[in-house]
Amino acid sequence: MRQKLNLKRIPHDQPDFPGMDAQIDRLKRLVFNPHLWEGEQPALWLGEILAFQAEDGSFALVDSPRIESDARVSYYYEPSYLCCALLMREALRHPALDQEVSKALQRGLAFCCGRGLQGHGFESEQGEERAMGWFLTCGLEDFLLSYPELAPEFTQLTRQLLEEWTRVFVYGSLMSTGIRHQALHMAVYQGQGHIQGYTLYDLGPYPAARQGGHGSVQGEVYQVHRLTLGRLDEIEGEGRLFRRYPALVHGERFILHAEVYLYADEAQGARVVDEASQPYGPPRDDLVWYAAYGTNIDEKRLGYYIKGGRYEVNGKHYKGCRDKAPPIQTMPVTLCYERYFAKRSPSWGLQGVAFLDMAQPGNTPGRAYLITREQYQDIQQQEGPGWYHEDVLLGSYHGIQVRTLTHGQRISPETEPSQRYMEVIKGAAWSLFGQDRAVF
Repeated sequence: MRQKLNLKRIPHDQPDFPGMDAQIDRLKRLVFNPHLWEGEQPALWLGEILAFQAEDGSFALVDSPRIESDARVSYYYEPSYLCCALLMREALRHPALDQEVSKALQRGLAFCCGRGLQGHGFESEQGEERAMGWFLTCGLEDFLLSYPELAPEFTQLTRQLLEEWTRVFVYGSLMSTGIRHQALHMAVYQGQGHIQGYTLYDLGPYPAARQGGHGSVQGEVYQVHRLTLGRLDEIEGEGRLFRRYPALVHGERFILHAEVYLYADEAQGARVVDEASQPYGPPRDDLVWYAAYGTNIDEKRLGYYIKGGRYEVNGKHYKGCRDKAPPIQTMPVTLCYERYFAKRSPSWGLQGVAFLDMAQPGNTPGRAYLITREQYQDIQQQEGPGWYHEDVLLGSYHGIQVRTLTHGQRISPETEPSQRYMEVIKGAAWSLFGQDRAVF
């Protein structure tokens, strides 16, 4: 599934906003799915990025900064941050830094300092959180240790900005398998780990850890900006229900200092969750993010695939999944592949239904659902395994696979979808408008 990034610089007075957004999404896809930057795969993308750098060191998608200031951040600076983050990842792949990559990074990182990585206007801190998240995802801390003198101004800037970031260890509803995990959508996932000398209690609605005992508590580590940390404090009732304390987290490949929310009250009478029953919540290996891009981006529509029943829009009865529990979480996504319509579905007036062409770049809005693998298999059976026989691994989100279903080869001839079919898609897509999206 190697595809070109198709980086193009647009005249600033004739901006193609959808086209530029699609280019940015393709860059984000590479940043957040590091498996795409392994082996020989990145050679094509790396060559494109290096060749795209402008004289001022930027990787801007417009030919001049003489545009509105919010657009300047989105299309002049942010693509430069993304390209530099990817070049940073490339630099860390090789002990000896390639001269062409080194030169591009020097110029690019110097350009990135122009705004202090801040966003536009009242979103300046959110922009800083977003940009630093991209760099941290691509190995910023290791890069600063390995190449502190490559771009001294950038080194000084990002070391200062790192003071706004904290590592947090979570073990309950904030985990990737938990119902409150969306609060960490801007966080940088660091991996699974455990804290020793703590006891985990089951309070019923949620678990609670307290210091003491000879066991350990298993969970996940995230790096979070001050803005996200404030949201977590509100969720956990910091200072009242829980209190935040420093802890040492042991992972398979790391030992990290982090902060953990510990229960502020006694847990007398509560059931102790033993280590064999941890981490708390459903097993990660049993879960998958199902990325939908057709009518299933509508949550109500997907509910019929899970619970069963007669869907009033098309009159079809669905048997549902064996496990009829609703999705644990949902999130908006962008899929960097082309959506097209084909076949003739009896459920939709013998007109076309949606498929993804995994060989063609695109910018398809969708919604992902965190469900069990059994539910995912049952949904495929109800979709029609003859039509949707290709089970595609798109990437991962905070350690859990993101998958979708399509046809193995592009289907010909293509068929227009029915008006009712498109009304469901458009209505669901409109509800996602303006929300931050994960990109795959």
